[in-house]
Amino acid sequence: RRQRQMCIRDRSHRDQIIGFGGRVIDSSDNPKYLNSSDSEVFKKGRELYGLSEILKNKKRADRIIVVEGYTDVLSLFSNDISYAVATLGIATSKAHIDKLFAHVDEIVFCFDGDGAGVKAAESALNISLSGLRDGKKIKFMFLPEGEDPSSLLEKEGKKEKEDFNHGFGGG
Repeated sequence: RRQRQMCIRDRSHRDQIIGFGGRVIDSSDNPKYLNSSDSEVFKKGRELYGLSEILKNKKRADRIIVVEGYTDVLSLFSNDISYAVATLGIATSKAHIDKLFAHVDEIVFCFDGDGAGVKAAESALNISLSGLRDGKKIKFMFLPEGEDPSSLLEKEGKKEKEDFNHGFGGG
């Protein structure tokens, strides 16, 4: 059986294609996400989907929002929230935190409003504390139960977009 899925290029922060990720369209299909295997060039634990796009922007971002998946990043970008990244199907790592703090002073974690999202936030907090230093900030945006950034933007539209931007002082 052929699954309907979208294929996404994973790029390094230098904008080089280093791997591929797939996401099924029908959420009842498993696995939901499928990534390239780790290699010398591609290591999920240190790459962030969307970072290359942020770095290509001529205006330096003040903060970066970390979300759970490709579709959340794509949804945020399509709503002019162009400072979002996603880990590639794994928990936030120290390498992610170090890479983000090399480019911005503030990281905002915004995970899905479910049990897995709460666990991801707890893990991100514990990992982030080791990378926190003077002038650097971490924040958390908790979503309503059952929501993710993409679904919330779709449901709430302009109001939620303004909350993302104004709640954190603009993008």
